[in-house]
Amino acid sequence: MIVWPGLHKSTTTRVFAGRWFLISMFFYSLRQISLITLIKHDKIHQMQLKFASKGCEVMASIGTGNMIPFMRERKRWQQAKLWESNHLTLSAITLSRLDNQHQSPYIDTFNEIMAAMKMPVETFFCPYLEGVTIEVLVLRDKLLYELEWAAEDPISLDKAKEMLDRFINMKNFDKGINRQFVLSCQAQVGEIEGMAPDEILKLTKEGIALTYPEFDPNTFDGDILLFEEPNLIHRQAVALARGGDTSAAIALLERIILGLTRLPQDDRDKERKLAPILLSLTQLLMEGGEYTRALEACETGNNVSKRRNKGKYTPDFVYLKAKLLRHLGQQSEVADLLRHAYFGFIARYRHMRADEVMALAKDMGVGFETFGVEDLFVQRPEAVFERGARVYCDSVGDLIFKLRDSMSLRPVDLYKGICAPSTLSKIETSRIKQGSVYFLEGFMQRLGRNIDLYFNTFLSNKDFEDKQMRDEARTLQVNRMYDEAEVLLMELEKKKAYKTGINLQFIKRSKAGIYSSRNGHDDTHMEMLMDTWRVTREDEDIDRIATIRLTNYEILILNSIAINLCENDKHVEGLRIFEDLRNNIKRFYVDGTEKMRTYLLVSYNYSKHLGSTGQHYSVLDIVEEGLNLCLQYGDLKRVAGFAVNKACALLELDEKEKSIPYFAIAYYVSGLFGRAENQRRTRQHVKDRLGITLP
Repeated sequence: MIVWPGLHKSTTTRVFAGRWFLISMFFYSLRQISLITLIKHDKIHQMQLKFASKGCEVMASIGTGNMIPFMRERKRWQQAKLWESNHLTLSAITLSRLDNQHQSPYIDTFNEIMAAMKMPVETFFCPYLEGVTIEVLVLRDKLLYELEWAAEDPISLDKAKEMLDRFINMKNFDKGINRQFVLSCQAQVGEIEGMAPDEILKLTKEGIALTYPEFDPNTFDGDILLFEEPNLIHRQAVALARGGDTSAAIALLERIILGLTRLPQDDRDKERKLAPILLSLTQLLMEGGEYTRALEACETGNNVSKRRNKGKYTPDFVYLKAKLLRHLGQQSEVADLLRHAYFGFIARYRHMRADEVMALAKDMGVGFETFGVEDLFVQRPEAVFERGARVYCDSVGDLIFKLRDSMSLRPVDLYKGICAPSTLSKIETSRIKQGSVYFLEGFMQRLGRNIDLYFNTFLSNKDFEDKQMRDEARTLQVNRMYDEAEVLLMELEKKKAYKTGINLQFIKRSKAGIYSSRNGHDDTHMEMLMDTWRVTREDEDIDRIATIRLTNYEILILNSIAINLCENDKHVEGLRIFEDLRNNIKRFYVDGTEKMRTYLLVSYNYSKHLGSTGQHYSVLDIVEEGLNLCLQYGDLKRVAGFAVNKACALLELDEKEKSIPYFAIAYYVSGLFGRAENQRRTRQHVKDRLGITLP
C-alpha cells in the first residue's frame, strides 16, 4: 500500500459542477485498486478525488497539497531547492504552507509546482476507467495467486496467462497505472517462460516510464518508489543478471531496497515488498562469490519474511543460508538447515523445491528421514478471495457512514468503547479530520473490513512512534523479555491517548499476557482479561459475542479468556466462546485478509482444546480448513500449530502412521521460526508416544 503524506490531514471540499474530470486506478502493492476521479475547477482550493466509477469498493482521500511534499521527498529536494532553483511565482512562505498542508493550492499553482519538479500531473492520473466491479478486483487477486505458483505448476501458468489476457482486453488497461500493472505481470510471466532478457527489459522500461519518466538504472540512487515501480525494477534487475550484467543487477537491487526504506509510510507494505527483492539479492551475491554480503542479505530477508510475510519466503532463505555456509566452510549447521528448509517447502506445498533441497543433501552426503511427508499436500486449494460490497464515497467519514448505513447499524455499534458518540458523528460528517488511525481501524474492523483495502492509513510522526513502541513491546513479549516489554508499556501509559479506549485495551491485554506467561492461567489472569474486555465492552455480556461486532483486540481478548477457561477445566464455557468467535468472524468479516488476522488463531486454539475433550474427528475438520487457509494466504507461521493438532488427533484415533508426518512438519516448521520450546514439547511427545526421536 502506497501511503501519501498528509493523508490523515486531508479534508473534503464540496465540488460544484466541473468542466472535466479524470479518474486513476492505483494498484497499491498489488493488494488493492483505488479508483479516483479528478475534478478540476479554476478556483477550487483542493482537488477532490472522488469515486465515481461503478462497482468500486475502495476509496482514498488525497488532495493536491499531499502530493507536493511526497514528490519533493521522492527527489530528495529541500523546500528551498524547489523554490530557488525553479523560480516559482509563489513566495517561499506560501510554498512552505502548501508543503506542510496548512493551505491547499489552486490548480494552476499545483501544476506549476509539479512542472518545476518535472512531474506532470498526467503521470499519475490516467483516464476514466469505466465499470470496474468487484469481479475485476477478485480477478486481480486470483491472477497474483496463480503467478505465485506459475514457476512450478504449468496449470497455474496457463491460468495466469488467461487472466492476464482478460486484463489486456479490458477497456483502459492500456493506459497509465493500469497499463503498468499489466506490464509488471507480463514481465513476471516472461521471466517464468524464459523470455529473452532484452524483451523483459523492454517491458519493464515501458512500465517504469509511465510513472517515473526520468528513471535511469545507471544513475538511479534509491529514490522513493511508487505503485508497481519496485516490482518492475526488480524484474529489470533479474533480467540484467540473466543477460550477464550481474554487478549492475546487484547495484540496482540495493537501490530498490534503499528506495523502499525511504517511503514515508507505515512499514508494513514496504517490508512485504522487500522480502522477494532480498531473496534475489542474496542469490546474485552468492553466485558472484560474495558470500559474506550474501549471508547478511539472507539474514535480513529471513527476518523480514518472518515478521511481515508470515514466513512465506523463510524456507527459501534457510535453503540459501545452508548453501552459503557450505561455501564458507561452516559445515556443522548445513545439514540441520537443509532439513528445516525441506520440511518448510513441503508445508508450503512446494514439492519441486523440496526435491531440490533433497538433491543437494544427497550431493553433500547428508541424509535425513522424511517421515513420509513427501506424500502430503499434493494438491493446493483453488484461490478464493472475499471482498466487501461496492461503495460510492467522497471521504473517509462518508465511507464509514455509508458502510454502516448499508448494514443498518446504529452509531453505537461502531463507537462503543472506542470514542465518544460525537467523535464518530463529526468524522462521518467530515466536520473534523480523519481522527486517530486507531479509531479508524476499530471502526473498520467492526464493519468487517480491512482498513488497508479501503483507504490509506498514513501515520503521523507521533502515531508512528507509538506504533514502533507497540510493535517492539509485542516482540519482546514473544521473546520472553518481559522486563524490557514492561518498560515500553510504562512509557506508552504516560501518553494521554493511552488513558482510554482501544489504546488502553492494548496496554491491559499486554500486561495480562505477560502475567500469564509468568504465572499461568489463574484467577488473577482471568480478572485481568475481564478488566481488559470491559474497557470497550463495559456492560456487554460475553454470552452475546456471537451477535455483536468485534474489533481484533476484542477477539484476541476473548480468545485468551477461552484459553484460560479451558486450561482450568471449564471446557464447556471455553469451547463455546471459541465456537462463537469463529461464527462471529465468519458472519461479520467480509474481507478475507482482515478475517484471516484472527480466524486462524482462534481456529488453532479451538482445535487444540477441542481435542482434549475427545472430539478428534471435529479437530481434523477444523485443522484441514486451517491448513488450506494458511496456504491461500501465505501463512507458514500457523502451519506448525495446525499440524501438531492434527497429529495428536490422528494419534488418539489410533492412526499412528498417519500422525508421524504431521508431527515432523510441526517440529521442523517450528524450528524455522526459532520456537525452541514448541520443538522440545513436540520432540518429547513423539518420543514418549511413538518411540521416534526427531533430530
